[in-house]
Amino acid sequence: MRWVVRWRNLDGEQRKEHCDRLTGPEGANAVRLKVEEQLARRTYVDPKAGAVLLSVWVLTVWLPGLGVDPASYDTFERHLRVHILPALGHLAVNKILPSDVKRLRASIPGARTYRDSIMSTLATVMQATVADRLREDNPCHADGVPRPRAAETRPVDVWPEERLVGVLDALPNHLWAWGATGAGCGHRPGELVAISPEDFDPAAGEVQVVRQLKWMSKGRGWVFAPPKFEKERTTILADSVWQAVGAHMERWPPVKVELPWFDKREARSKHFRPMKVPLVFVNKNGTFINLKRVNEWEWKRALVDAGVIPAPEKERRGEYEAAPDDAPGALRHFFASSQLAAGESVHDVAAWMGHTDPMVTIRRYIRRRTLAGDHGRSATDRLLSGRVTPAR
Repeated sequence: MRWVVRWRNLDGEQRKEHCDRLTGPEGANAVRLKVEEQLARRTYVDPKAGAVLLSVWVLTVWLPGLGVDPASYDTFERHLRVHILPALGHLAVNKILPSDVKRLRASIPGARTYRDSIMSTLATVMQATVADRLREDNPCHADGVPRPRAAETRPVDVWPEERLVGVLDALPNHLWAWGATGAGCGHRPGELVAISPEDFDPAAGEVQVVRQLKWMSKGRGWVFAPPKFEKERTTILADSVWQAVGAHMERWPPVKVELPWFDKREARSKHFRPMKVPLVFVNKNGTFINLKRVNEWEWKRALVDAGVIPAPEKERRGEYEAAPDDAPGALRHFFASSQLAAGESVHDVAAWMGHTDPMVTIRRYIRRRTLAGDHGRSATDRLLSGRVTPAR
């Protein structure tokens, strides 16, 4: 403790002289050799480079250089503005310690998943400082600092056929084919409302999934965008689904809708340029289907009529019971489960669903699929039927 007090009382020149007395010529030579070795390996970090404040570096260098879509940018910006910079923004980049990281994590309210998302943002920022040679290590990866957990792919509870039929029949007439296509082709909800007649190939029994309807913040509103992960794909088209879509287009012809197009892979000059797409599923007044409104109104009314959720006291938006497991995405879950139950390959179903890894399909649907176990029980019965006697 006396040494610490004495060291704090020394000025710059006195500290330098003290270090020279401690290290001597041999110590100074060792430091020089270490620096030369780091320069040769291109791992040297200039101590002065990391003296910039975290808030200054983030706002002037890191955020402007992010090549992500606006929705992801808004998430990073909100995490930094609300939690990270108020706690760590006044510190120099090379002065942030693992204890500072743990203190920030402990101060974040809410569920573990919310804290993990904020700490993932901080870990990304600090890793960028390492890449820019502002510091040697990432304090978020130090021993004793809890790592953010990866998002778990949990199994889903797939609807039985009776519930699916009940919900489809309870939908308004202009949305029946929309629901049937979701259950028969496996589109995501945003992809489902962006289907064009040109996407169907009934001769080949296929549907092309090339766009989605996506909500963008910062006043952008609804836009056309590529499918999730910018991954275009082809899924199957059953004859019954095509008949339903054909009957729908005869009664409600497709309508050309103009919205901005956003693809983060393109140059910024091409972002949000207008694009006209003929849409199969539209509202009765010819406008595109607003997923937020459908989920809060028509879809919830169908769930009530099918007995999935109880009826509210007042029949109006915002009064219905929350049903996250029974959202329009349940149509897509039914498609995956029914295809696996019919004997289709996991790899084929994963490709139709647009999953990045077939393991996602296995973890979500294999254990909870419709009629799981029936094939196995039938095989056992065929093997042992007539062979098991009371004596045995």
